Amino acid sequence: MKHENLTDTALSSGGSTRGIVPGGTALGDFLYPAPAERRVWAIIGWWEKRRLPCNLIVAATGIVTISVGSLIMGLNGEFLPFIWLRAALVWAIMANVCYTLGPIAEIALQKLFVRRLLPAGAPCSSGPA
Repeated sequence: MKHENLTDTALSSGGSTRGIVPGGTALGDFLYPAPAERRVWAIIGWWEKRRLPCNLIVAATGIVTISVGSLIMGLNGEFLPFIWLRAALVWAIMANVCYTLGPIAEIALQKLFVRRLLPAGAPCSSGPA
């Protein structure tokens, strides 16, 4: 199957979207979803469908990080919850800013390289890490 045909709708079976992993499982379909069609709004839609799972992953890792950091700081007697909350808010905003740059970069590269570029995208950008 050519990469032009690898779209969310092209690989649907029984009304459910399937990823690009042959004989895919739900986890495989989530981690390796089918690329978006090569239209601007399709690319944006592809990324936006995955924003909530990305935010949940960022939030879960942030909770673990804050918990471990608070525990370590508490052992040293320097527990400052407001610093951690402010850092978490900045982290969440920056993660979404970086995620928003994903479709912008993909659209720009698509326009620049037209046919030479394979469909790109990930369920979650690397964020401010």
